[in-house]
Amino acid sequence: MAARVRPVWLASVLAVAGCLGDGEKLSCVTPSPFGPPPEVKLARVSHAPASQEEAMRVSLVGQKLLLANKEAGLRPVFHTVGVPTAELFHKGTGELYVTEGLTKQCKTEAQLAAVLALEMGRMVSERELLASPGTRRPERLPPQEIRVGTDAGGTFGPADATRLAELSKFERTGGRPNAVVPPPPDANVLARAYLAKAGYGEKELDGVEPILKAARANVTLEKQLTGTTPVPVRP
Repeated sequence: MAARVRPVWLASVLAVAGCLGDGEKLSCVTPSPFGPPPEVKLARVSHAPASQEEAMRVSLVGQKLLLANKEAGLRPVFHTVGVPTAELFHKGTGELYVTEGLTKQCKTEAQLAAVLALEMGRMVSERELLASPGTRRPERLPPQEIRVGTDAGGTFGPADATRLAELSKFERTGGRPNAVVPPPPDANVLARAYLAKAGYGEKELDGVEPILKAARANVTLEKQLTGTTPVPVRP
């Protein structure tokens, strides 16, 4: 049987997406449209290659979510791994892994988007949880603004040095001393926002809950690639 010739345009798309391999099987590591995070190397996944179709689905949907949600501050590399079990996890905010066994259960683009959006939400929630308290306190407001003389600067010269010193001290001490540090954002709430901004329905997340529930029971690949036992996710 003659070898199948891949169209030039498709070869170009696969090359850009980082998909390598022969025939109908290839390993796909999809870079972010913002460029690779500095701590992540675009290395070939050492596990079974994903099919061309599933790898490209993840690539296209993942980039759509990222481009529509730039304010999330995420630049993950999408890894599609060709194993039959359903599994979904991430390493920091730089790498997102999804198995072919999971993507094949997503019958529509919107369902796949919901799965990826939830993992993106978990990335952000985890990032905020590990962040220093000072960067996670929205109530860190300056002292009450009572302008005296040239405190605000402008026509009559620069801001009053006393006022600048007060603001500097406020920043050094971290704001209100008795303020309660808020919990990290809920991953499900973030995921619904990501879906809406990308043009998908928020309710898609409810539709993929059975798929995600099954994926939570599989952590073999995650343990191999991260070297840690995942923390159980609340239902």
